[in-house]
Amino acid sequence: MNMFDTITRHKSKRIYSEKEKKCSVLIPLVFKENEWHILFEIRSHTLKKQPGEICFPGGRMEKEDLDSKSCALRETQEELLISPQNIEYIGELDYFLSHSNLRVDVHVGILLDYRNTFNEEVETIFTVPLSYFLENEPELYYNTLQTIPDPSFPFEEIPNGKDYKFSKGLSDTPVYRYKEHFIWGLTARVLYHNIQYFK
Repeated sequence: MNMFDTITRHKSKRIYSEKEKKCSVLIPLVFKENEWHILFEIRSHTLKKQPGEICFPGGRMEKEDLDSKSCALRETQEELLISPQNIEYIGELDYFLSHSNLRVDVHVGILLDYRNTFNEEVETIFTVPLSYFLENEPELYYNTLQTIPDPSFPFEEIPNGKDYKFSKGLSDTPVYRYKEHFIWGLTARVLYHNIQYFK
C-alpha cells in the first residue's frame, strides 16, 4: 500500500454551516530529484489580501464550480497556467475550518510535465521534498482564543448575565522553516493536520 492508496480511500469528514465561507485548495505534488515534492506558491506582492504569503493553489468557490474538487482544479489551472490534462487528481483529505469560519476543502493532485509557469497572482513558486514534512515536526505555537459576545447578546437569559465567564481556548499554530521559506498560517495548518495521509 502506498500513500496514494490511502488518499484515494480517505473520505473527508464534513460539518456544514450556513455561515461558512467556502474555499478549496490543491496540494500539488511533483516528482523531481528522485522523490516527491510539494509545490507552494508565493502570492504576488501586488495583491490586496495576504501579499507575499506562502500558499497552495486555490480560492473561493465560484458559481460555475460543481463542487470543491472542480474549484481546486480550476484555481490550480488558472494560477499555474496549466491544462486539465496536466493534473492527475488523487483524492480529498480532511477539510479545515478556520477561526473566521472559513472552510477549506483540501485536495491532492500530481502535476504532470509542469514547467514552472504561473499567472500574475503568483510572485514565484518553490518545492519542498515531501520527506521533509514526514521527518520533521513543525514548531508549534499557541494563540489564545476568547469569545467576545455581541453587545446585543441576551445576557439577561444566561446565568450571571454580563459576568458570565465565557471559556477561552488555545489554537495551535504550526510553523515550518525550510531554507529561506517560512511556512505558517492556514497553509501550515492544512498540511500539519493532513500530513499523516502521505505516510
